Amino acid sequence: MMLLALQGHDPDIVLLDTSLPRYAEVLKAALEGVPARQTILLAPPLPAERQVELLRAGCCELLGKPLDRDELRSAVAKASASCAAFRQNQSDCVQFAALVAHELKSPLDAVEGYLQMLQDGVGVDDPGMIQGVFDRCLRRTRQMRRMVTDLGEVSRLDALGIRPARQELDLRNIAKTVIETFAPSAANQQVSIELQAGAPALVFANPEEMETVLNNLVSNAVKYNRPGGRVEVMIQPNSHMIHIGVSDTGIGMTSQDRGRIFRDFARIRNAQTRKIHGTGLGLSIVRRIVEGYGGTVSVDSQPDRGSTFMVQLPRSAAASS
Repeated sequence: MMLLALQGHDPDIVLLDTSLPRYAEVLKAALEGVPARQTILLAPPLPAERQVELLRAGCCELLGKPLDRDELRSAVAKASASCAAFRQNQSDCVQFAALVAHELKSPLDAVEGYLQMLQDGVGVDDPGMIQGVFDRCLRRTRQMRRMVTDLGEVSRLDALGIRPARQELDLRNIAKTVIETFAPSAANQQVSIELQAGAPALVFANPEEMETVLNNLVSNAVKYNRPGGRVEVMIQPNSHMIHIGVSDTGIGMTSQDRGRIFRDFARIRNAQTRKIHGTGLGLSIVRRIVEGYGGTVSVDSQPDRGSTFMVQLPRSAAASS
């Protein structure tokens, strides 16, 4: 009867007393059922080996008998929270997959259309047209490659416990490297880049992650700027935090854009940004990295007046001692 009830209703939380007949069958059915299900076992004192075995099998909690009411209430509350978190994670995964499919559809459709045109013989006698088709296909495939690379970075940052090795480093050196990297593209757009950094800005961090943060912020400051514009990178340490600011004199953004700019695939879409390409993942990667260090990232911006992105990171223990 218990097995039929379990199979017919798919409860999220199962409280199972080991003194009940055929409890082992019910336990097996509970652990093999709904992925989000939380199984709490009520049992007399068990050997440590058996407790470990049950927990490894999927029981979320083992409660001794006689039961303590507060302990039971706490276990059920914890199980309920776990169920809710699991279902939210499932919903987030479905939404993220839908966003990825949507973002990849446009470049794939474009490449398919260009290739279909060639297959139909359109422009095959015109070398200039063929070269133009090849160029557009390459541009679209590079766009998809960048997106795949960024998606890999998002997945790494979201995977619990997978973080690269950290070391003490000076953010001034990272900033100088990033500015040197973007100096040619900034010059092509007639945009100047200036670094304001005084005292050593020591943090205990991974250099590649810190470079990724500054790369994304400086890249955006250059891309969304205007001819004759400026980009200012500020690195300012205090006793507990490192303050990083990247300001530009570009197109800025509305309050609505500011509210969603750190989400996955968030991009500013208007007439001024139509020809600016990107994956929409750069700032969400920045947010994930910064929050992984216990820091914060925010933006202050006004349309047509520019933007300032602000990052705060805890200083390394050695630097703040």
